[in-house]
Amino acid sequence: MASFPGRPDEVEFSVAGLGNRRGWFFPGFRGAPTIVLLHGYESSRGELLTLVSALQDHQYNVFVFDFAAHGANAGVTTFGYREADEVRAAIDVIAKRNDVDVTRFGLWGYNLGAYAALREAEKDPRVRALALDSVYDYPRQMVKIGCRENRSGRISGHGEVGADVL
Repeated sequence: MASFPGRPDEVEFSVAGLGNRRGWFFPGFRGAPTIVLLHGYESSRGELLTLVSALQDHQYNVFVFDFAAHGANAGVTTFGYREADEVRAAIDVIAKRNDVDVTRFGLWGYNLGAYAALREAEKDPRVRALALDSVYDYPRQMVKIGCRENRSGRISGHGEVGADVL
């Protein structure tokens, strides 16, 4: 991590019922808001590094992590439904730092990440800004799109699909 551009800290946090997660915290201006970047389905935090760099250049703190069934994480995807719990756990751990504004978080998300961001923002007053791309109304809409694209009637990917989503 010491040679990684942007000088990130590795941050570990726990998600109830899902276990531990690891994320990268990229420091910006001390006391600045933090933007949490939330990747899409079949993606990972590594694919967001260009955006991390651009936001860090503007002195924002930036945090990225991988959802369940993505990156190195095992598990089941619920296309954003339970992933909102992962977002909340990430915000909670970053809010314990003394170098961020604990009252101002922004969430950027793409499809799965956008849905999870929207669910979390509804309940969390610390979330003051949202940038959402390709958000859907219900996770089952994303499942249907994935099934059509795959044409086999099954979702491919790193993990399983949670039955409660269907």
